[in-house]
Amino acid sequence: MSRPAKIFFSLLSLGLFLINSQMLSGWEVSRETVASEVEKHFLNPKPNFAFTEEVAGQDDLTRQVNYFFKENFLYIDYLSRESKEYKEPLIDSVCAFLADRGWKISNFSPKPRTPLPVDDLKIVAVRHIFPLRTNAEGKIATLICASALGFKDFPGRQIEVEAFTFDAIFNEIKKEESYILTRVRELGELARKMKLSDNNDDLIKRAQGLFWILFYSDPEFEKLLLKAYEVKARFLPFEVVGKKQS
Repeated sequence: MSRPAKIFFSLLSLGLFLINSQMLSGWEVSRETVASEVEKHFLNPKPNFAFTEEVAGQDDLTRQVNYFFKENFLYIDYLSRESKEYKEPLIDSVCAFLADRGWKISNFSPKPRTPLPVDDLKIVAVRHIFPLRTNAEGKIATLICASALGFKDFPGRQIEVEAFTFDAIFNEIKKEESYILTRVRELGELARKMKLSDNNDDLIKRAQGLFWILFYSDPEFEKLLLKAYEVKARFLPFEVVGKKQS
């Protein structure tokens, strides 16, 4: 091999090494810079939303934070609607997301994640499935992920857990063959057959209990929550524990 060719391949190898090293180590940025990037999504919100999914810019940090907002739109949407103090936890989540991708975040110390038993995760999740009223045919109309309607009488609310389960359930019901929607129809028919009450208010409350208990005890419901958790666990402020072995 000629000397120029050797020099070319040496430089090429060096360039590939530097690129690969950069990909492995990520970029270095401060938590304050991340906070400023997150804030850009709240400066000019779209109508009816508290934030924008994407802001202009092609630098690596902007693209990464845009990706976070797109992939976790429902989670952020719920947080921003249900908590007045969501910005700092959200910034920490974005920092954790970046750190998981190899970024070095100065002035950022991840807080210990709160242990959350899987049974407690399900206790929160079932409340997003909310029998609301009967229609003219006597069928039970059920709202799913209707904001925090199911939590109006729930003590000790955990907004981040609510937001995560909202995201997991809403994404599942968007599927062409949704397990949750199929199960809701089945339970609606079961509630009718059981003739829970002639009084409509009592009927709905008993139907709510029926839906929540049966979803809570359904292995498929637990499985879909844990599958969604595995995807987002790296940035959530809680850690699901006591997971059943598959």
